[in-house]
Amino acid sequence: MPLMRPPLPVSCIILSAGDSGRMGTHKALLPFGREKITFLEQIIKTYHQAGVDEMVVVVNSSLLMLMNELNPDLPGNVQIVENLHPEKGRFYSLQTGLKHVSTGSFVFIQNIDNPFIDKETALKMLENMNRAMIVLPAFSGKTGHPLLVHPKVCEKIIMSESSEARLDHFIQDFSAAKIEVAHGHILANINTPEDYERWFNLRIPSK
Repeated sequence: MPLMRPPLPVSCIILSAGDSGRMGTHKALLPFGREKITFLEQIIKTYHQAGVDEMVVVVNSSLLMLMNELNPDLPGNVQIVENLHPEKGRFYSLQTGLKHVSTGSFVFIQNIDNPFIDKETALKMLENMNRAMIVLPAFSGKTGHPLLVHPKVCEKIIMSESSEARLDHFIQDFSAAKIEVAHGHILANINTPEDYERWFNLRIPSK
């Protein structure tokens, strides 16, 4: 029987406000291997296929400027939000994005440095969304990304006064369910040209 998305509001926050200093270019705009599509476009396409209701992409000012120039063709349920203080880190970016999500939504938290989310993994996580406050994919017992969080967790994150907190530490106070998935791509973190070459067996194309 095919996996089906539960009939509940689901959103996605895509975090892409870092400076990508080790990569040397914005990871959101990297080509997804040999496909004629960027990391950001691939991630959005996958969540769109999984039936996610809305997506919020959190970017810094330089990425926002580039995206305005490139004018990518994104679905209408995608909102681009600028983080005016990216130096505060990922947790602040998450707080910024969550303020633009519809109240009561379950939310995927998706990092731009792992573009390998697939429809089956997203749907499997959604089918288990009521097992715990946080759902994490796991490969051979090791958890990866993305996370799927309950609306009450979203509220706690927004209300937190520790804008520079670490998300992995913050979520330790909530119940979690590990969902085994078929491949290890959930463990990827592509932060350098070497990481890109290792995961894609391909060098980043020169401009």
